[in-house]
Amino acid sequence: MNKYEAIVVFPPTLTEAEMKDELKRVVGVLETNGASEISVESWGKKEIAYFVRGHKTGVYNNLTFTLAEGRNVETIVGTFRLMERIIKFQVHRLNVSVRKFKGNPRRTSSESDLGGVEADF
Repeated sequence: MNKYEAIVVFPPTLTEAEMKDELKRVVGVLETNGASEISVESWGKKEIAYFVRGHKTGVYNNLTFTLAEGRNVETIVGTFRLMERIIKFQVHRLNVSVRKFKGNPRRTSSESDLGGVEADF
């Protein structure tokens, strides 16, 4: 089971009811393609870097889900392309081995203490 994340952008002209209906459709697409543990987080209205289908802003939504087979992602992407109300989307796999920042991994502990040693910046 791999974890995936989908960022889906809707046009800002949608009402709250239309937005909920579209999110239900997106979650339905994920469920029919075998996704489980689906969570939806709304990021709200944000500016897009360039015009997309005549819109400079969009309503961003983040969906995280788990999926057993990777080839189902192609089906999900194909379905998102056909959905008219989605103006932009991105689906990618989340990496489970994320290293939390603990400084430069190539620097030894004796080098991290700059006691009298000049740093090369």
